[in-house]
Amino acid sequence: MPHGYPGPDISRLRPTRRARIHYALLRHHTAWLFSFFVLAYSVIASLFGVVYQILSYLGHGQVQNTQSFWDRLYFSFITQLSMEYSSLDPTAWSRPVAVVQALVGTVLFGVLTAYVVLRVTSPDPKTLVLSPVAVYIKSEKVLAILLVNTCGITVTDLAISMVLKLRRRHTRLQTTTLPYLRTSALLVKGLGYDPVTDDIGSGYDPSEDGLKVAVRCSILGAGFGVDGKYNLTKVVVAENDDFMDRPEFQEPDLGSKEFWELFSSPVPDAQRLHDLMLARAREKPSGSDE
Repeated sequence: MPHGYPGPDISRLRPTRRARIHYALLRHHTAWLFSFFVLAYSVIASLFGVVYQILSYLGHGQVQNTQSFWDRLYFSFITQLSMEYSSLDPTAWSRPVAVVQALVGTVLFGVLTAYVVLRVTSPDPKTLVLSPVAVYIKSEKVLAILLVNTCGITVTDLAISMVLKLRRRHTRLQTTTLPYLRTSALLVKGLGYDPVTDDIGSGYDPSEDGLKVAVRCSILGAGFGVDGKYNLTKVVVAENDDFMDRPEFQEPDLGSKEFWELFSSPVPDAQRLHDLMLARAREKPSGSDE
């Protein structure tokens, strides 16, 4: 962790249980959704079958031409499916119950359809997660960001835009495009930067100057985006990109606390770019600033 950096709350980075369930449904949408729907549908129909049995036993609503619980259970299922049940005719209190059940069956189909459409077209906010720190790679003199795809579904058409702002003006803009990103951690190298030639100057504002990042992509045909801002106290300095060779980054375990700690601090005990730039500025001869 860079000196002076308080450290992120990794619980805010890790995918929520809701997100994991959501993307599990999407990855195995046919089996999961069908199984869940059939189970829920069967449980509700069975409960209504019990209601018809109780009404029949109490004499408050016999379903004509039914002799046993299994007959009433059959009546319950075909009522919920809005099918014609010919000679099976509810009486007394069984009639309003049958109406309610038919309405429940219709609503269940509508809810299932709405859920699938809504969840596919509205990806979870933690689909793509940016590391709390950016990285300056000294050997290549470039700024880079670290991101991870948490959804388990291949993300396509990525466009990563980086803007470096120094001394109250936008100094550089670069956009990197990638065809896809699977479930893995990715180091995206973007803007070239050299602290020796691109000094901070007298107008440097640590709270405002820094790197702005915008990531746009497509998930199952739906557009998605995430933005990040790194002032230079949140940019760590690495000699090279060898830190990405760690097995935790090659095959990330998104349920592991250790992975998220490493993701939050990919270069432990690294110098901050802010400190490096201040050191360069102090080394510069007096009177040579812009």
